[in-house]
Amino acid sequence: MKLNRKWLNEEFVDLSNVSDKEFVETLTVFGQKVETWERLDAEIKNVVVGKVLSMVRHPNSDHMWICQVDVGGDAPVQIVTGAQNVHEGDLVPVAQHNSWLPGGVHITKGKLRGEPSNGMLCSFAELGLTQNDLPGVFADGIWILNDEDCTIGEDINLVIGNDDTVVEFEITNNRPDCYSIIGLAREAAAAFGKPMRHHEPVVHGSDAGDIYDHLDVDVPATRLCNRYTSRMVANVKIAPSPKWMRERLRSMGGRPINNIVDITNYVMLEYGQPMHAFDYRYVSSGKIVVREAEDGETLTTLDGSVRNLKAGMLVIADENKPIGLAGIMGGENSEIKDDTAMVVFESANFDGTSIRQTALALGMRTEASGKFEKRLDPMMTVPAVQRACELVEMLGCGDVLNGTIDVINYVPEEKTLPLEPEKINRLLGTNISKEDMVKYLNRLEIPVEGDTILVPSFRPDLNLMADIAEEVGRSYGYNEIPTTAFKTSTQGGYSPVMKLEAKAGTLCRAMGYSEIITYSFVSPTVFDQIRLPADSPLRNALRIQNPLGEDTSIMRTIALPSMLEILSRNNAYHNKAVKLYELAKIYLPVAGQPLPREPKMLVLGTYGAGETFFTLKGELEAVFTGLRLKKAEYTAVKDNPSYHPGRCAKVSIDGVDVGVMGQVHPLVAANYGIDLNAASGTPITVWNPATNQYQNYTINGRYDGYINAKKTMRFSDTDWLDEISRTGFSQNYDLSVSHANDKHSAMFSLGYKNNEGVLKYTDFENVSARLNTSWNLNKIVTVGENVTLTYTSQVDCHPMENALKMPSIVPVYEEDGKTFAGPVGSMADRQNPCREQYQNRNNHLDYWRIFGNAFVELKPVKGLTLRSNFGLDFKTSFINSMTNTYHSDIVNNDIAKTTLSNNNETNWTWSNTAQYVTQIGKHNIDVLGGMEFSKQSVIDFSAYSEGYALEDKDYMWPNAATGTMRNSGAKVGYRLASFFGKVNYNWDDLLLASFTIRHDGSSRFGKAHRWGTFPAASLGFRFSNLLKKDWLDDAKLRQVTRLSTTMHSLVFM
Repeated sequence: MKLNRKWLNEEFVDLSNVSDKEFVETLTVFGQKVETWERLDAEIKNVVVGKVLSMVRHPNSDHMWICQVDVGGDAPVQIVTGAQNVHEGDLVPVAQHNSWLPGGVHITKGKLRGEPSNGMLCSFAELGLTQNDLPGVFADGIWILNDEDCTIGEDINLVIGNDDTVVEFEITNNRPDCYSIIGLAREAAAAFGKPMRHHEPVVHGSDAGDIYDHLDVDVPATRLCNRYTSRMVANVKIAPSPKWMRERLRSMGGRPINNIVDITNYVMLEYGQPMHAFDYRYVSSGKIVVREAEDGETLTTLDGSVRNLKAGMLVIADENKPIGLAGIMGGENSEIKDDTAMVVFESANFDGTSIRQTALALGMRTEASGKFEKRLDPMMTVPAVQRACELVEMLGCGDVLNGTIDVINYVPEEKTLPLEPEKINRLLGTNISKEDMVKYLNRLEIPVEGDTILVPSFRPDLNLMADIAEEVGRSYGYNEIPTTAFKTSTQGGYSPVMKLEAKAGTLCRAMGYSEIITYSFVSPTVFDQIRLPADSPLRNALRIQNPLGEDTSIMRTIALPSMLEILSRNNAYHNKAVKLYELAKIYLPVAGQPLPREPKMLVLGTYGAGETFFTLKGELEAVFTGLRLKKAEYTAVKDNPSYHPGRCAKVSIDGVDVGVMGQVHPLVAANYGIDLNAASGTPITVWNPATNQYQNYTINGRYDGYINAKKTMRFSDTDWLDEISRTGFSQNYDLSVSHANDKHSAMFSLGYKNNEGVLKYTDFENVSARLNTSWNLNKIVTVGENVTLTYTSQVDCHPMENALKMPSIVPVYEEDGKTFAGPVGSMADRQNPCREQYQNRNNHLDYWRIFGNAFVELKPVKGLTLRSNFGLDFKTSFINSMTNTYHSDIVNNDIAKTTLSNNNETNWTWSNTAQYVTQIGKHNIDVLGGMEFSKQSVIDFSAYSEGYALEDKDYMWPNAATGTMRNSGAKVGYRLASFFGKVNYNWDDLLLASFTIRHDGSSRFGKAHRWGTFPAASLGFRFSNLLKKDWLDDAKLRQVTRLSTTMHSLVFM
């Protein structure tokens, strides 16, 4: 973490009178180790601001100029330049004789084409700056300083803000508060015993509206998002950041982009709280959803890379798509652009483990993700977003909307510790008074009330008395603690276990074995490589919370894979014979205990000419004799899937099983790239899941025909496409009745469909009814309606992928004829499609819909028609999706669970019109006026439950679950209103004119921007009626004018 000293002095605690050397030494002794520090002006020497007094053409060049430049000395200096953007009177950077530029460039006086030049005029690139640091400055010439606040002869380092020192600290992971300028300022103030200046952000807001009228935030991923805070800015003006902000960002290693993006980066550095800004126009329906990604989703991040997302990754989404990787990087589809007008600020607290796993999986660790991994303070989200909005108002780059959306899923409990001066002094070997301890803690902004310490939320590392002693000790000064002798002393030596291990190693080396040391971290796939049964307790391994990768994500429970890996590597290097041993520690979880059992295993591995089962047995006997153990007994073992069924034995001493020895199984050897074909014996054909093909082996033994270690599945020749299919059958019945006369008409229809799909257990059933009527009550009044009611029930299943992937050697059922067979070996990425179909058979989706309209039409006088129409569309769907438990060899599910989903959508529209049509001579007039109102509302509900004593479709409902239960729901809706009018005029079918006007409103917009008025007019002339040609039916000229005028400056197109 870098610290800009000038930023520290100006904003938080003034330590300008402290030298850099004293500053870094004091902070290091105080407990904040300094890795390095550097002066920003170290590379630029003797470069000053100069003024061009005169310019004349170089006599020997048509593009060079000889300049007389005032650099604040006794006389002007002559400098030759080829730049074409310099003029007399300009202020420019001047690298004088014997000056230095970034990169070790040394400038001295010389001659250019015969004319003396006592230095060089500089571009900003030659001073180590970029276009981002100086937006708007001409990039291909000399840097003109006329608009900079500088004087002739001034050191250029002062102009570009290089008069500063940047200190880089090595921050430990238990101090997330120190990954911020404020946190390091707190440490610096305490170290030097000076008060720290705190700034409370103040946001005034504006009359641009409230955030609640524009944005909604939903956080279904409550476990992965502790807090989500958001504010909005309207009328955004994208522009470069001010100079002071650009300089601070550059000194901290950042790259200025624009005012909005720079504000988020600035706040992240200042508060240590990562922030992000979204372009609001790309947030569909004005809703942000913090959820877990779904398999197959993709997101193009700000770096232009397409990221393939997996289930469980936390994303920021709108109602339709992901728009950002939570805590890592935003999406390209919502980035801030030059024409951005409204911005959503995000300040959130995400689960660090989830962020780290996603960053590792996608290979895109960022500064933001690195901070989230450190257990950030959830209470920091609001101050950070307030600071961002304060900066927006300070820089004048937008109007902050009133209100803050703050979704809180987790608030850290208030933590207190007792202040125990006696214990602290005894631990430190000091005699510090209680009053001084309180003073030290208060300097670190750790409140103390009486004998109770109120641990602030930004200090998660304070949990014990020893932690408080550390704070007191470093504030008191470690160098001030007196040196004392240890009160007790110990004498070293070897324990009996260590002596036994040393003796075993000596015996192995004496027989020609070389010791190896392998990692205790392994991949979960090693269990499949050695064909370990799916229900083996050895598969219950401890997972690493922050693995370097999937290959080192668990602690090993068996040492065999590590030995085989090394043997395989030696075989690949064409070593003809190898003898290796390892005293390997394994890690066996203990129920109810946080730490595992850690026994050490002696593992011997060998291959080469003359190495047999019996030679290994003889060497093992020699080890037992050397260790003075009782005689070992050997029992043949045929059911160990990792070893050859005819060349494996269990080793027991005094009735206690101590190990296993034998030749590895050909399939296991093949998984490690080792060929174990025997010179002679029985030829067999074996399916190798590692290569997805059959493989021939010659073995000295008999193969029993089973394909799994549990010996429940025999070789098969399954046609999976045939197993999941059946002959489809479709039924369709329709009934229709209708009647009509001059007074009324009516029609009724009834339909029924039933389709049994080609895929087993897929069904579709539909019942529909429709009624249309119309009644002429008298010559003035007509009424009518039409209504349709439908019901659909269907079962969908998609087993085709698994049917294509599952090898034909796997049977549909195990030998008991009831249990669905499952994948074996390393085929855990596929399922038994028949089981998938069968267990999905009761997951019916039920869908009801009723829609229609009713109308009343009046014709009170000739030419006048009044009509009122009301339409309604209601839909509801329901499914209780059940997942049953199953055990299919290596693929198992031990938790029965259900997801109940219900969706209700209601839409209605009410329209009223009045139309008058008349003709006066050749004048035809048609006048229409009306209004229309509509409303749409959607109510969603979902409930998830797991743990059922009885797995039956009539029992598996949420209220019967015994395990985890959670639910979610949402209600959304909007209204539309329209008032409209239209006048059509026609004179003798030659001259045509029309005028329309609409006044529309929508609740989707803010209160001040909901209504808009839209007039239009057209004029036409049908000249074909004058020509009266047989070959010309219709031809006319037409001009249309449309206007878009709105209230409250709203463009409502």
